[in-house]
Amino acid sequence: MEPKHLKEIVTRCSVLLANGPTTWTQLTMTNRPTNMTTPTNFKCTQWNARGLTKAKLEVFRNFLSSVKPDIVLLSKTHWNNSFNIKFNSYHVLKKNRPDRQGGGVAILVNKHLTFSQLHLNLTATVEAIGVSVMSTTSSPTEFISIYVPKGDCEVHEMEYLFNRRNATVVGGDFNAHQSMWESSAQTNKAGRSVYEALLNSHNMCLITPFDLGTRIDPSTGNTRPSTLPLHPQDWCKAPLSTVLRTEWRKADALKKKCIISAKREAWSSFLNNLDPQKQPQVWSFVKGMLGKGSNLSPDGTTIKVGETTYSTPKEKAELFVDLFSSAYPSQIPEDCRFQSVINSKMSDSCPNVLNEPITTEEIDKCRLNSKSRAVGIDLIHNSMLRNLSKRNKCHLRQLFNILLSSGHVPHQWKQSIVIPLLKPNKKANDPSAYRPISLTSCLCKALERVIANRLHWFLESKAKFNRQQAGFRRGCCTAGHIIQLETDIKLSFTKRQSTVAVFLDLAKVYDTVWAQGSLFKSARLGITGPTLTWIKEFITGRSMCIMLSDFPSHPSPTKTLLYADDVTLYTTKRSPADAEITLQPALDKIYRWSRKWKFNFAPAKSSTVIFTRSYKPGADPLLFLNGHRIPTCPSVKFLGVWFDQKLLWKTQIEQVTKHCQNLKKLFTIIANTKHGPPIQTILLLFKSLVRSKIDFGLIAYGNASKTNLEKINVVCKSIVRNILGSRKSIPTEMLYAESCLEPIAVRRGWLTSKYIINLGHKPNNPMYDSSPAIKTITSVDPAKNEAITDIRELIGRLKSSGTRTTLAWIPSHVGIEENGTGTRTEKSQSAYIGYAQDITT
Repeated sequence: MEPKHLKEIVTRCSVLLANGPTTWTQLTMTNRPTNMTTPTNFKCTQWNARGLTKAKLEVFRNFLSSVKPDIVLLSKTHWNNSFNIKFNSYHVLKKNRPDRQGGGVAILVNKHLTFSQLHLNLTATVEAIGVSVMSTTSSPTEFISIYVPKGDCEVHEMEYLFNRRNATVVGGDFNAHQSMWESSAQTNKAGRSVYEALLNSHNMCLITPFDLGTRIDPSTGNTRPSTLPLHPQDWCKAPLSTVLRTEWRKADALKKKCIISAKREAWSSFLNNLDPQKQPQVWSFVKGMLGKGSNLSPDGTTIKVGETTYSTPKEKAELFVDLFSSAYPSQIPEDCRFQSVINSKMSDSCPNVLNEPITTEEIDKCRLNSKSRAVGIDLIHNSMLRNLSKRNKCHLRQLFNILLSSGHVPHQWKQSIVIPLLKPNKKANDPSAYRPISLTSCLCKALERVIANRLHWFLESKAKFNRQQAGFRRGCCTAGHIIQLETDIKLSFTKRQSTVAVFLDLAKVYDTVWAQGSLFKSARLGITGPTLTWIKEFITGRSMCIMLSDFPSHPSPTKTLLYADDVTLYTTKRSPADAEITLQPALDKIYRWSRKWKFNFAPAKSSTVIFTRSYKPGADPLLFLNGHRIPTCPSVKFLGVWFDQKLLWKTQIEQVTKHCQNLKKLFTIIANTKHGPPIQTILLLFKSLVRSKIDFGLIAYGNASKTNLEKINVVCKSIVRNILGSRKSIPTEMLYAESCLEPIAVRRGWLTSKYIINLGHKPNNPMYDSSPAIKTITSVDPAKNEAITDIRELIGRLKSSGTRTTLAWIPSHVGIEENGTGTRTEKSQSAYIGYAQDITT
């Protein structure tokens, strides 16, 4: 069977490259048969890489920048799953060997093309990956990269690849030998399989020229890609002289040596110039070193919902539109009572400070805090707003005042561009694993910040916030709730009781906010007039479009802790089963509240934890939410900190140690560079990446045993030794002194003092008034405890001497070793960390 006999019936084409040295082949899809009507031309490159790393990877990058192919088919990449590779202007689709080194296939698709990944069902003898490139004028074209490691593929496997429904290009290393395309070849199993598959296929053409060999020119030592039209004609050959090949190999070895040397020099120069003042450069480097630069977009990923697959960008965009828009509750009947209250408050003409004209100072505060580089549909950038002239600032202020007074929101401000990004450690083919990121108008966000600042001040000054709420409040943070929960659990342990806590999960809380209910609550809180009208106009009538591959879619004794969408209920009882009496009514009340305000709880994602140190605590409480039992768990992650049943903090310390151990590799690479960045720069990275992780929740979990805390200390000391280049014999005290760092115990004491001092200036914090002990000391009532009388006399002497005195309540378990034994006053009163009072005046 010769090529000329297939000339009239070719509608599909295949590229086969036999064994041989490293091969470059460039294909240009021109002179296509008349029944293939698409005018699109694809420049396709196939390379049997034999390991695409180090010097060879730099050669390949240079080839891409000079040739600029549309499709690149790679075989024998020798990549693994931990090797995150990126190319400018290309999407990377790869299939690596999961169990051993070597092999691997990949396809690079230029970002200007619209494509979807093919699902190929093949055995272990064939490694293959494919894409389907879309066309606006005709059917898609499929490109498949293949590698047959042992040359033992079967006929039916080749037929499966050849007999495709669309126009197809197959290229790779088949390890197939047959006299049809290679003279003096001993036919092997892969050769016979490919040959028989070609005979059985009426739509497949072999375009590999006879005795193709290598496409590297030994006479010049340069890589010379050849242009092979898919219509077999005018094949060319490369010189294969033994002398020239030897000279070329020497030149190639010298080239690799020069490339590696240049890479080392560039790496050293980059590290030497790593300036902590250039934060975008530093954090981009850190993300790249930690492997966090991988593509999180669903481009090139086939999405599956049940048995249905979505491959094209249009299909996926419409799927995400339906998914994200369905999160909002639809067909909710309007409440006439709510609407009448909203209308009356919007038309209220009584003076309200919220409706005062916007000042230039308010706008400047919002403009300077806007650092995002993303733009909305109006294409107005934050840098434009930050660099406005004085005259333009006045125009912007006038615009904002007109919009606020009229309650008008421009149509473009209600539109958002939504980009789905994959959540960490989620499957890419699951549409629910993607988080919507909305890009809205920067002008609108500036006005939002102005109104939000006013609302924060108004609600705080009028004491409208729930006292136990810490989320979205200035002066409050997660540390308050973490410490409060830990303190209450510790106090229950001292009384030989158990604390039963229920951690509730609100399903898609931000997506399911009831607009009318939110406006009704705002009106009841005192938000009236134009501000309420503007808020109503802002949250209603909104639209979004999904952007994929530049393709847009159409448009009680029970305590409660609140932080954003995290709700925690807990109570202390002698027996855990007794908690049902207290917690179940509270859960029923919360469920009725969620029904009223159109929120949904997820019982399966909620959990119950029994904090006790009793050997036989008794039966677990049976707690239900909407008829579903809330499962009991041994540990829970609460506001970023892991709480276990006995409060030993083993899980939390394991997580922190694991995080620091992963970062140790990064610091080893940076610190062991011959020149490298200054030590101060590396220490800044240490404080930002390692110490920040340790500090979070340290006030609470720092009460763990010294044996467990030493696990973190060991990793930290190892990293600091690498940074300073110190030997293991250097004392730990000298390490900390040289690096201006401190051990965990000292750090915990400093964080505790800082928290208490800051808390004394934040009366809005839920922890501020949790200090019965201090209130007892500072009161004028007669003391029943001799210790309180002694403390009062000491304070009087200090005050008379002119000493400024501040009382701070610190339980025994927050870093003060001398306070290890609790007094009867401490045990008898519900005292919490977090209260400080200046008693000098």
